[in-house]
Amino acid sequence: MWLLASIYGCAPESAPAPPSPNVILVTFDTTRWDDLDFEAPTATPTWAALAAAGTRFEHAFTPAPLTLPAHATLLTGLEPPRHGVRNNGGYRLDPGFDTLAEVARGQGYATAAVVAAPVLYRRYGLDQGFDSYDDAPGTAEEGQRTATEVTDRALAAVGSLKSPWLLWVHYFDPHDSYAPPAVYRQPGDDEPALHRGEVAYADAELGRLLAAVGRGALVVATADHGESLGEHGEFRHGFLVHDSTTRVPLVVSWPGTIDEGLVVPGPARHADILPTVATLMGWPIPQGLDGVVVVPWSTPASPRLVYAESAVPSENFGLAPITAMREGDVRLVRTHRDRLFDLASDPGELVDVVTAREGDRQRLGAALDVVVAAAATSTAPGDVGDDERRQLEALGYVHAPLDEAGGDIYDHLDFAVRVSEAKGLVGKEPERAYAEFLALAEAYPGAPAVWESLFPLARDLGKPGYAALAAKAADANPGEPALVSRGAWVAMEGGDRARGSSLLDAFLVLAKRPGRHIGPGSLTTAAKVALGLGRDDDALYLLESVADPLDDVGLLLARARLRHRGGRVAAALPDYARCVELAPNDASAWLDYGYALASERQLAEAAGAIEKSLALEPMQVEAWARLALLDQGLGRAEAAKAACEAHRQRGGRSKPCD
Repeated sequence: MWLLASIYGCAPESAPAPPSPNVILVTFDTTRWDDLDFEAPTATPTWAALAAAGTRFEHAFTPAPLTLPAHATLLTGLEPPRHGVRNNGGYRLDPGFDTLAEVARGQGYATAAVVAAPVLYRRYGLDQGFDSYDDAPGTAEEGQRTATEVTDRALAAVGSLKSPWLLWVHYFDPHDSYAPPAVYRQPGDDEPALHRGEVAYADAELGRLLAAVGRGALVVATADHGESLGEHGEFRHGFLVHDSTTRVPLVVSWPGTIDEGLVVPGPARHADILPTVATLMGWPIPQGLDGVVVVPWSTPASPRLVYAESAVPSENFGLAPITAMREGDVRLVRTHRDRLFDLASDPGELVDVVTAREGDRQRLGAALDVVVAAAATSTAPGDVGDDERRQLEALGYVHAPLDEAGGDIYDHLDFAVRVSEAKGLVGKEPERAYAEFLALAEAYPGAPAVWESLFPLARDLGKPGYAALAAKAADANPGEPALVSRGAWVAMEGGDRARGSSLLDAFLVLAKRPGRHIGPGSLTTAAKVALGLGRDDDALYLLESVADPLDDVGLLLARARLRHRGGRVAAALPDYARCVELAPNDASAWLDYGYALASERQLAEAAGAIEKSLALEPMQVEAWARLALLDQGLGRAEAAKAACEAHRQRGGRSKPCD
């Protein structure tokens, strides 16, 4: 119990809780319910200490084996069909939903979050309600943060907060690839052992955090989802919805306030966390949540329904959707057909008993229909930018459509394994990886993620035929904005303006589809095509569809000039200002900025901008005349005279210097 003392101090159990305790929400990525050692706590003593000081839920579940949807449910108390975030990448939590952070802030709490991987970057909307949301890239692979970095950043965040505060910390280490520090592994460890080593490492860093700031706090610790280590032929997660990836640990600890050492057998869900925390804190609970209060625990009158889904088979593979409904020990899994498993007699979910249990199938199927029918329409799947896609692919989150007929993910897991193996070759044997992805693209031309892995390899290895690959990818995936925009760009650059224009038309159809979300990478690529083709109206539409900040100086300047030319000078000014901030040595940007300021009667600012342009490029003859006009308007006669002299010396004869 030494860890309990270090975390919570030595206050007697009967000591009253502070009126406004701090709240710590902990999420471990990719951690199975059985990864943690509660009975003989040698590998994960921090989790064991939390459970000893609080209540542990033996059966807790995520609604999705995917990081972003799971966290969206955890923070909103709504299942994915309600909050609308169904996959990693291409979704953003609608700001109309209330989050746990917003509820806390409404009660006077300072709020901070520290997340460890790009899949939770603020672009996806989970930052709402947080005063600070620390999502800067870390030093590990693909910008991930190690557990040590997360704890360091979390301690820094708390140091800047005034109590009471709510802190969310996210540890990503248990996610593949598994590479724990040496002290947490042994020579010859297999993948499951390495995975558990990552969990142990994150546990130790969580212990360091709680020892520093956890005294007296309400701590809620869970995982976003589990990890399949070969069960059902699935490796990693995101495809299936069995216990290996949907059953997670959940501990609620607040010594002296809630039951200590209690193990609750009944189910709890991510959606229950917001209303439970709000009730414990005495905060208002948002209306219409899917979750219920589970602490203090009361046994429900009837078994609770537990929903799960994954959008990967349908959105990323073009297969039938996969959803599930569990009640007690019975789980219905629905793809293009129903499967039924009785976990009481078959905990590995290996025997489909659907034909013998028609009553269970109908009852759970009807409940599943109700949840699925509640699907939100405020968000829609979209593409992601090139950098974002590469990050998500490296984390194993972007896959490929396979079967437009709506086939069964269980029949295509071999393809997922093949893609995963090819990705593993990229850094080690790029030529082999290229050959494998080329073969996959030939076999599955309607597979966007295969192409997205193939393109950078072809470029980096100097392979011929890049344009042909881009054309084939666009033709085989007419509904994939990233591939259509890439095809348009490659065609235009190659001199085939007609094809570039045709593909741009196709992209615009996708971009203008109601409810469609298009990623910034595809929008800016298409905008460059439109600019290259002289289609200014389309270019402006596309550039105005990109969420700010837009930091490409060329595109910023193009958008500013198009707005300026169209008479929307006030809208152009922020773009001009950002341009000269990013490129202070761009004389043309300063000049156009000055002209725009002048048209808005900001004469002193306009003169200053034109002076900076002329300092960079003195041979702009007409700019000297424009500066003279501005100086006259400002009553600066000597300055106007000097500007006219510079104008005439360069051969100018324009007013007011003629």
